[in-house]
Amino acid sequence: MRGCISAFVLAAFVTVACAQTYYFDLATYSVTEGNPLTVCIRRLGSVAAAQDIEVTVTGGTATAGTDFPNFDPFSFAVGNTVACDQITITDDTNDEGSETFTLAISTNVATQNPATTVVTISDDDDDGTYAVRTLDNRLF
Repeated sequence: MRGCISAFVLAAFVTVACAQTYYFDLATYSVTEGNPLTVCIRRLGSVAAAQDIEVTVTGGTATAGTDFPNFDPFSFAVGNTVACDQITITDDTNDEGSETFTLAISTNVATQNPATTVVTISDDDDDGTYAVRTLDNRLF
């Protein structure tokens, strides 16, 4: 296991110390308005204790609370190496193009790349402009 110090003691394999590190499952996520988004964090090292990992939203053009709800803590149960949180992206009627936001692991724990992830929200609205052509293919 990466990050662990192990030793053989009287023919028994014993893990002496094992640091935990946390990272996002993916460096980027993409989702369309109105759809669910599942973000996962993985942990390496000891799984002997439960751990809650907080994330913060930084940068980008999407707004927490308007374009998407806040994330709950990512809760690792004893023995788990992955924790996920699912949110539903707001399906607004604004024609705004794609928006982004960045999530960062904010709990004071050791991290490895990717310790941040960028989420792109694709707009599902059109601008209401339509082109009409005549029968002889002239733009009307």
